[in-house]
Amino acid sequence: MQTYLLNFSLCLVILLAFYRVFLENETIHQFKRWFLILSVCLSLTIPLITFKTYVEASSFVVSDSFQSKILSSNEVVASHTNFNYWKFITWSLYWFGVLVFGIRFIKNLISMLQTIRKNAVEKRYGLSIVLLRSNVVPYTFFRYLFCNQEKYKKGKIPSEVLIHEEAHAKQWHTVDLICLEIIQIMLWFNPLVWIAKSMIRLNHEFLADQAVLSKGVFQENYQKTLLVFSTADPHLSLTHSFNHTFIQKRFKIMKKQSNKVTLVLKRLLVLPLVLAVLFSFSNRSIEIINSDVSIEAFEPEEYQNPEVAYNELAKHYNEYPPTDFIVKAKDMWRMRELYESIPEEKRASLEPYPKSTTSMTIFIDNDGSYYMDDELVTLESINQIFKQLSAKERSNAYVFDDKADISKYVVKRGALNKSDFPPNDIYIHLFSKENTEPLPEYFQSSNQEIKMVKYASENNKLEKYVSDIHAMFKDNNLLMDY
Repeated sequence: MQTYLLNFSLCLVILLAFYRVFLENETIHQFKRWFLILSVCLSLTIPLITFKTYVEASSFVVSDSFQSKILSSNEVVASHTNFNYWKFITWSLYWFGVLVFGIRFIKNLISMLQTIRKNAVEKRYGLSIVLLRSNVVPYTFFRYLFCNQEKYKKGKIPSEVLIHEEAHAKQWHTVDLICLEIIQIMLWFNPLVWIAKSMIRLNHEFLADQAVLSKGVFQENYQKTLLVFSTADPHLSLTHSFNHTFIQKRFKIMKKQSNKVTLVLKRLLVLPLVLAVLFSFSNRSIEIINSDVSIEAFEPEEYQNPEVAYNELAKHYNEYPPTDFIVKAKDMWRMRELYESIPEEKRASLEPYPKSTTSMTIFIDNDGSYYMDDELVTLESINQIFKQLSAKERSNAYVFDDKADISKYVVKRGALNKSDFPPNDIYIHLFSKENTEPLPEYFQSSNQEIKMVKYASENNKLEKYVSDIHAMFKDNNLLMDY
């Protein structure tokens, strides 16, 4: 989430800075409107976009950060399970803000609907004119124009004011504000969202001013009207009121004469800008493609001798070294194939066949976070590990998420594991990161509290997250029902 918010903010600040420097003071108001809307939409979506690079499995090297500890099913680990107060406080404040701004938004909507329902409405200019008893500055909400009943009936509202509000309504400016309000509810803590909303509102005023002047209204008379109405109180954040501020900036834009060549060049700059932020703030991932080319074809000549190759691998794994999960899983199958290719009469002189398994341990937190080797990982990154294994190399991978799985596995594979030619299975343990219990005192260390892990299925809070990772395991044909 932090990475997404950072990329969203950086993307939006770059686009808004470009707007402020190159576009805000130009008269291409429709183009500016769509640029601002596009800026917010792109900033929301670009951090979610992932570009995939496809790599042959045989040439892919796994980072050491994904190496897993080899843990037995009843291993005792040391852990500290302190409650994360800062995380709780942060999320509590966030949802409180969402609640406050959400209530304000709903309250404003209800207020607008009640105002429409309780007052007389006339159809004119293609709009619905809501006639109010209170002395208000005219404002719009969707296709509704709100104004004082007495002034409207007596023709005391200047025509340029009505044209201005008509432009807001017919160009559907309220839709822009509603969308920004919803985004603002979810990202209320981000000042860039408020700035974007302010820029969009100001540009709406530019558009409405442009519509008034295009009707032949004298600029000087219109500016005097703006000054008269600018002293009134502002209205709801969902509406467009004639008294919108930034009067000086609006006067400046009315007098602006933009150079056509300059406008074309500024428009052309938008495309490389969008491409730059797209590739700067989107994500990258590596999709592993299982290679059909035999790995043996790339091995040095001396490894073409299966006895030499087997003895090297067997000697290495009989010492139980710390090994990368992917490397070991592949080596186990290669060692098995080498052993089976050696005639039985020659096997007596070989290194003993290793009784070694390949293990992966995944801890699941109550908030749905996944950890390997105390490193936060995603389901996709775990999925990519298994994508590096062929279907055959995954065929003996067993998933354990409760104690019953251990019992079932022992019944099914116990005898094979004790034989001289064990299957070298892959063990995948799913533990609860939070749901732990202390060991008896005689096991405790003087300087660290030792706790025993519990399987993920023993923690009811993890039901959804266990289901999600099970679905990924199922896609990779790992063994769960046995």
